[in-house]
Formats: sequence, structure tokens, C-alpha cells
Amino acid sequence: NGQQVGGTGNTHASRTTYYHTTHIADIASKHLPNEVWLKRQLRANVNINDNCNAFWNGNSINFYTSGGGCANFGEISGVVAHEWGHGMDANGVAGGISKPSGEGIADLYAALYDGTSCIGRGGLSNICNLKGDRCKFSLGCDGVRDIDYMNHNSERPHTMSWASS
Repeated sequence: NGQQVGGTGNTHASRTTYYHTTHIADIASKHLPNEVWLKRQLRANVNINDNCNAFWNGNSINFYTSGGGCANFGEISGVVAHEWGHGMDANGVAGGISKPSGEGIADLYAALYDGTSCIGRGGLSNICNLKGDRCKFSLGCDGVRDIDYMNHNSERPHTMSWASS
């Protein structure tokens, strides 16, 4: 909602993004105590005047305001963890599991952080209206996507042969 409490820039999105970015980095630091990137300051830009997106640009994580059927993505823990995951992938010890940093590895960071296959839960009003292998309505994923194939109508993994059918 972008409301400021306590001064310019002190918004729900800025506080939520700060909390989740710091928390996931603290968790990662316990597993990777020598990882230099985790000790660096990470810039986060919130309340960008657009909607329904967030992105990693190589140096910062960035989140749009609410609108168009989407929540403010800076207020959604799974989206924050996902964008942070792109940064970890690009800068971590493995030097990039996917090049360029892909959605899959970023989704894994978000799923592990939030403990759900529904990436960015609460971010969208209804993910199941998307084309392709729709989500099962009864499971109610209202995030960017559900990475558990059993939660989709086909109940099949998304492989190249599935995509070609």
C-alpha cells in the first residue's frame, strides 16, 4: 500500500523487504560462513511505480507497487526471497548454478525460505487463470506460480516432452 509511517521511505514494503532480505541472508550465512556476497550490503528498491513484477538487475533487488490484480511485491516474502535468490545464484560460491540466473534456482530459494511450493503466496489475485497447465483451484495458490507439478491439472512434471505436447 506504500503508506509511510515514521518518515519518508519508511513503508510497509521497505520494512518487509528489509526484514526478509536480512533474514534469508542470515540463514544462508549459517550454511556458507565464508561467502563474501552475504556480508555485503544489498540494495533494495521498493514501491517502483509499476505493478505485477519484481526483478534482480545484477546489483539490487527491485519491487513494484500494487495494482493490476497484484499486491506490492516488496510486501511478499516469497517474492523477496526469489529475487534475493537470483543475487545469491549470481554471486554465491557456485558462481551461478544457472547462467544467466534462472527462475528455477530463484524459486527453490523462495520455496525453501517460505516452506511452500506456491512462490510468492499472496502476490496475485488468481494464478490459475494463466495459460498452460493450470493450478488446481482447490489448492488456492495465489502466488506467482506453484512449482509442485502435483498441484497442477496435468499432475506431470514439466519436461521438454510435456512442453511439446
